Amino acid sequence: DGKVSHVENAEYAEWTGAEWIMHRGDLYDIAEDRLERHLRFDTQVLPVKKDPRQIIREQKEPEEMTMRELRRQIAVQTQYVNTNKMEAELYQRVSVPMASLIFTLIGVPLGLQPTRNTSSAGFAMSVIIIFFYYALMTMGNALARGGVLPPMLAVWIPNIVGIIAGLILLRRASR
Repeated sequence: DGKVSHVENAEYAEWTGAEWIMHRGDLYDIAEDRLERHLRFDTQVLPVKKDPRQIIREQKEPEEMTMRELRRQIAVQTQYVNTNKMEAELYQRVSVPMASLIFTLIGVPLGLQPTRNTSSAGFAMSVIIIFFYYALMTMGNALARGGVLPPMLAVWIPNIVGIIAGLILLRRASR
C-alpha cells in the first residue's frame, strides 16, 4: 500500500561483500501511522542485498529531488532522522526565486534618487547588495542544516533582511 511499516536507522553500516551490517542503531515498527515498537541494537544485519554501487545509483541527493519527492522524504523520515538538509533545500526552492522581487524592492528606490552617480558606482552597489544577499543565504543555510534555527526561518533570513532594507529605502525615497 506504499506506507512505511519498518524503519532501520544506524550510526553507520558496513558492506562485508555479501551483506550490510549496521552498527549502533534503532528499529522502528510503525502501524497505522503510529509507533508500534522501538528497539535499539549494537549490530544488525540489514536485509538488503544490493551492493554500495547499486544503492548509490538509486539514491538521490536533496538537490536532485523534485519538491514532491522532498516533501515525501521529509514526511517519511522526520520522526527518525534529521531532515534539516532536506527541509532547507525545499524552502530554498521558494525563497531563492523571491530574491528577484527583493532586489526590485531595493533597486527601485535607489534608481529614484535624484543625484545620479557614475554607472560604475551603481554597478559597485549592485555587486555589494548581491554579495551581501549571498552571504546571508549561505549563513541561513548553515544555520538551517545545523539545527540552530528552524529551516524555514533560516533560509528566509536574506529575504526578510532585504524586505526590511527595501521598505526603509522606499520610505526614504517617498520623502
